Amino acid sequence: MIILIPFLSYIGTLIILEENSKQGWFAIPRDLISPVIEPYFYAKIIITLVLMFIFYVIFLFITAILTRIFAPPRYSVYDVPPQAFRGKKKSR
Repeated sequence: MIILIPFLSYIGTLIILEENSKQGWFAIPRDLISPVIEPYFYAKIIITLVLMFIFYVIFLFITAILTRIFAPPRYSVYDVPPQAFRGKKKSR
């Protein structure tokens, strides 16, 4: 996952920026356009980080659902059932 999520995010960023130049979905601010390095360098970094967070959340939910479905039960036959905590007894 440490290699897959950034790779997918960067590829997604390249696709989004390419389609944005064709379709004009959103305007990239002039502050994010760099004349020295690559023109859309800062925009690529920001979009990649956002996509990394989104992919992380998606994989987190998928993992949680699969664990919930396929994991063994929390308590087996040999476990003692948990005691319910009722709090401290108060004397009146």
